[in-house]
Amino acid sequence: MEEDVDEEDPVPELTKRHFEEAMSMARRSVTDTEIRRYEAFAQSMKNSAGGSAFFRFPEGGADSGSGGQQQQNGAGEEDLYD
Repeated sequence: MEEDVDEEDPVPELTKRHFEEAMSMARRSVTDTEIRRYEAFAQSMKNSAGGSAFFRFPEGGADSGSGGQQQQNGAGEEDLYD
């Protein structure tokens, strides 16, 4: 099967006019009820995120605090698998 490489594209690029023409024939596809249902869902997801939106690592980087120091010295490793 041979491809026609020489065939010219009738629409070489999409322009603003193409989108305006398409939108002039578009119709609404989502009801007000579905929009309200989505907004309620989005709000519940936002509320369930809780404090995760305010998560911050402690000042001083990942090695700050006593937990990081114990791991560096090897202290506490022997009881990890008991």
